[in-house]
Order: sequence, then structure tokens, then C-alpha cells
Amino acid sequence: MKKKVMSLLLAVLMVFACTACGGDGGKPAATVALTDSGAAAYKIVYPAGASAEIMATVSYLQTALQQISGAEFRAEEDMATSPSAERKEILVGATDRSESRDAADTMSGSGEYVACVIGNKIVLAGMLDAGVQAAAEQLVADLRGSAEPATLAGNYSVKGISDSAVQYLPAYNYGQLQTSYDCGDDADMLIYDYNKDGLTSYSKDLEKAGFAKYTENVIGENTFVTYTKDGVMAHVMSLPGLKSVRIVAQKDAVLPAVSAPSVTASVQPSITQLGLEGYEVSGNSNQKGMSYLYQLSDGSFIIFDGGHNKAGAADLLYNTMKSLTPDGTDITVRAWFISHAHPDHAGCLLYFGKNYAGKLKVEQVICNLPNDLEMAGGSDSSAEYRPQIRKAADQLGAQLVKTYTGQMHYIGDAVIEVLCSIDTVAPQSFSDYNNSSLIVSVELGGQKIMQLADCGPLQTPVLLALYGDVLKSQIVQNGHHGYRGASVELYQAIDPDYMFWPGGSRVYENYKDEDYNAWVLARVKETWLALDQVITKTLPIG
Repeated sequence: MKKKVMSLLLAVLMVFACTACGGDGGKPAATVALTDSGAAAYKIVYPAGASAEIMATVSYLQTALQQISGAEFRAEEDMATSPSAERKEILVGATDRSESRDAADTMSGSGEYVACVIGNKIVLAGMLDAGVQAAAEQLVADLRGSAEPATLAGNYSVKGISDSAVQYLPAYNYGQLQTSYDCGDDADMLIYDYNKDGLTSYSKDLEKAGFAKYTENVIGENTFVTYTKDGVMAHVMSLPGLKSVRIVAQKDAVLPAVSAPSVTASVQPSITQLGLEGYEVSGNSNQKGMSYLYQLSDGSFIIFDGGHNKAGAADLLYNTMKSLTPDGTDITVRAWFISHAHPDHAGCLLYFGKNYAGKLKVEQVICNLPNDLEMAGGSDSSAEYRPQIRKAADQLGAQLVKTYTGQMHYIGDAVIEVLCSIDTVAPQSFSDYNNSSLIVSVELGGQKIMQLADCGPLQTPVLLALYGDVLKSQIVQNGHHGYRGASVELYQAIDPDYMFWPGGSRVYENYKDEDYNAWVLARVKETWLALDQVITKTLPIG
């Protein structure tokens, strides 16, 4: 099982000062036995819509408790039965049982976890799902060490702190904790109920704790503030449209520049869409793939995705950059954005890492990949993409940057604003990996371009709830190659004048009459299909 290593156990078999753990307000039982006449006396209960990490913890408990007791412990979600104080249950995570909330109320610092007995419940709670796993591991260890098999003291209580960057943050006291999310790459996110004054109050708490404000960005009604202290980043998102305040903590985060650099113009900025046809793509007739190239005023480039892990896609991208680069200068890629880890988007970077190192300069690779459990479970993807992308960045000598919703990237004379990444889709569970797409707007040459990547069906309502008409852009990249994901309402909010369509002739003919495509095709002045062409448009268009 993949899990975080936990450390810094604060108290073992510690009785809390409050009465929440260790009994039901009266005198606790002397001992708690998990079995009765050889059969399991408790049922494992987990919250409806539980994360992959919580479900992994449930599986871990079932296996470990059976090994300890010889009994089989059944598991079900909390909504399968109504709450009852009399029912014996092992509560895993934020269930709908009052005992789970009581245990959560005993946690004050960010990142804490607790395992305790409350009445007829054995409660495992944590501010992070990884903390719930740590609580489960401590429970199992204590059961194994018990003088009587599968038995706990009636006042059993343990408390600890997860080995996560959130442990360095002050507690957020301005809304109920909804849930947490493992963002991957040693980053974790806490999600709280929205409070319009919560960000202001918490900012003061961060500053009192020694954190310094790094950047602040406002998009519509949403505010995004990044703080830093001793190598720890706290990225706070106040999102009224999602009714939440989200706090991401990451150690050793690479942060974007806070202002635009000085640029000496040598070329007219442009956007290039690279074709999909003309090279073998494993017999796939849908002509998927995405490759966009921005040339900045100083002649350098920004790449979005790049296409397949194929010589055809890589050679086309390299030769296009070579043809656009001013004579006597080397190819410089200021940033290579990877929207998500599908092979027709991230593959070209992997090919470049193996075959083009030393032939060009790549300064940054920017992405936001979900945690390994999500990576392994997503469509057409695997957890191996994370090390592969990291390896490609290393091969190219590029700095790997994990970016978050609300962050701005000043790259040459381009301003890139991250509008949606997995941190604003979570904690929704997804099997369609497109819902992890990095969706950004690019301002270059006096125009705004909306890069929708493979915008998934979970992302469209998030974008509309957060931004609405703020999404207005002159140019749009057709979402998900023309397949469903973006909606009519999303295109209406973007209200574009021009559209690039990263698809071939077959996908265009098969999907042009879908309601969302039909609306935007009727709206724009011109649409450019990728086909097998290289289409370069200087900016501004029109």
C-alpha cells in the first residue's frame, strides 16, 4: 500500500482533557474487545464518497484486524445505516457519525490525527487522509501489543501529527473542516467551509506565525494568496463559488516570478498549432493529440503539451521552433506546460528528454499531477508518468514546477494565469483523467487566449462557478479535441472570436454538430483545424 510515513507521535495512550475521547461522558468501559466468541464485534464504517486514501486505509484495517483476531471485519459506507450510539463501529475518516465530529473537535493544530474510543465507537480521525492512515497504523500497533488479543483500554486515546507540510501552518479557525486532499509531490490541501472574512483573519494568523506574503491575485470574486516561511509554501484560495477556503501546503515549492521581466523585442509574438495527422499514433483513428507553441517577443517559446511520444510529433515541434528562431540564436523554451498525463499530451516531453537534450534550452516544466493513487486509477494513465516527467525535465536541464489554481506566471511578455487544476476539482473522485487538466489563460500580443486542454465534465461547472464572464477571451482552444467536456455555457462565458481545434478531419466531422461545438462554430469568425498542418498566427489576430 502506498502511504505517507508518519512521525512525531505526540502522546501514546493519552487521555484527553476533554471528555470526547475515552468514553461517552460517563465512566468508560474498562476494556474494549473487538471480537465476541471469535466473531467481529465491530463493523468498519467509512464516509460516502471516500477518497482513494481512505479506502486504502479501510482495506489495510480489514487485513490487519483479521491477522490479529482471526475474525473478518465487514466494511460499509456511513449512509448504509442510520447513526446509532449503540452500534459498535470503527469509524474511518469524516463519517456522518457524531463521534467522528467529536474526535475531530479535539484536533487543534494543522495536520493532527487521533485514534480513540468514544462510547461504542473506535474513532480514527485526521485533518489529512494520510493522518487517518497513521491513526489506523497506531491502532493496529497497539492492538498487536495488547496483553489481551484484539482488546483496547476503555479510555484508549492516541494523538499525533502527520509528516506533512501542513504541520507548519497555524490552525484555521474560521470554518468547519470539510475534508483534505493529497495533492501529490509532498503537498497536501485542507478544505474548509467558506467564510468571507476567513482569508483576512487567517492571513493575520500566518503573519503572526512568521509567514511572509509572496503574491496575491484576485480573479473575479476569488482571492489567491501565497505565503512562505523557511521553505514551506502556504497557498490560500478563498473561493465563494465553491463555498470553500482551500489551503495547500508544500515543502520546497518552486514559486513563479512575482513580476514581468524586461523583454527586448525581436519578433512579433505568435501562436502555432501543430498538426496531428501524418505520423503513426498506434492505429488510433480519432487523431487525438495537442501541441501549441507560443513565440514571445524576444524569440523564445512557451510550449503547451507537445503531443505524442513519437518522432513525428517531436520532430515537427523541434523543426517548427527552429524555423521560427531568429538567425544566429539558440532555441530557448521559457516554459513547457503539461496539462495532464495522457500520452497524447505529455508524451512529446518524454521523447524530447531522451532525444533532444543539448539541442535546445528548456528552463521550466510546469504541471500539476495528482497523487499516485489518482494517477494509477485515471484513464489511460499511470503513476509512472510522475517519475517519467521528472526524468525528462532533468534530462533537459529544466526546473520542475508544480503550479496551483490562482497562480500567475510572468514568462517573457506573456502572462499566464492558472484557472483550474486538480486542487479545485478535488475532492471529487474521477475515473476520467481529463478532469485533472491544467486550464490556463494566456495574455500575449494584446489578446487573451483560453487553453482548455482536455477540459473534463467535472471542470466545466467549476470554471463557471468560480469565474463566469471573467473567462471572456478573444481566442479559445477547443476543449478535449471536440469531445464532450466543455459545455455551451462555458463557451458562452468565453465568448471567443477565433478558435483553434486540436483535432483531425475525422474527429471534426464526427463531432462538429454536438451542441457545444455547433454553438462555438457559429460564434467564431474563423476556426483552424490541426489536421496535418502547422498553423502560425501572429498576435494580435484580426
